[in-house]
Amino acid sequence: MNKPERQKPVRIQNHDKQISANFNPAWTFSTFVVGPSNICAFKAAQLIAGTLKTQYSPLFIYGGGGLGKTHLLNAIGLNRMAISTERISTITAESFTNNYINALQQRELIRFRQQYRNQDLLLIDNIQFFTGRERMQEEFLHTFNALHDSGKQIVITADRAPNQIPGFAANLIDRFEAGLCVEIGHPDIGAISSILRRKLEATRTSLPKDCIAHITNVAGLNIRRLEGAIISATSYKSISGKDLTLPILKLILKHLTEQRTAPHE
Repeated sequence: MNKPERQKPVRIQNHDKQISANFNPAWTFSTFVVGPSNICAFKAAQLIAGTLKTQYSPLFIYGGGGLGKTHLLNAIGLNRMAISTERISTITAESFTNNYINALQQRELIRFRQQYRNQDLLLIDNIQFFTGRERMQEEFLHTFNALHDSGKQIVITADRAPNQIPGFAANLIDRFEAGLCVEIGHPDIGAISSILRRKLEATRTSLPKDCIAHITNVAGLNIRRLEGAIISATSYKSISGKDLTLPILKLILKHLTEQRTAPHE
């Protein structure tokens, strides 16, 4: 079995300026597994990605970790870059914070503000990082207002709905809720099976049917647990030089089985 190939990020250049956006070429709409739990978020992302007009700005996508929020953010950016010459910036809230601190220390706040407030499309991931950081919330509020007032598109992701993020200013929450808020829920077992098949196809690997069934069972509805199980299973042969069997896989994934059966305190 081959080891999964590491995808190289795509460095985007636009308007003769290098935009701070690393897009993963594998995270497109076509590789996103759609199910009942994410169909609304998927359709909203597609709508925004397919038009140059401002649609539902901001679009606020929320849900637990590992459910595909960053994947959709990436897909929006890739699609818009393909159909336009817009200025696009995608960044995590943590990187936005770090860039702000660096600009403050180097006395380059004007440059920092222009960098983000002159974009046509701003994609910001994990906005909950601003929790308890009043100064960063204020800074982002001004950036948000500058873009929104100019009719620009903003897409935001978070791990929960706007009014459930602790320590956030009410005026910032109001602006998030004034747009379209869509949730990504946990996938059902059918979606988990589809994700597993897609990941195996992407890495050009195959597993015995009983091993696939066991991975699906121990992963439950947790996508990150599923990804870890797939990596453990597909890398076994390259590491050991032996074929994977169900008894061996059960030993490899014993820790996941114990997690699912452990009593809750």
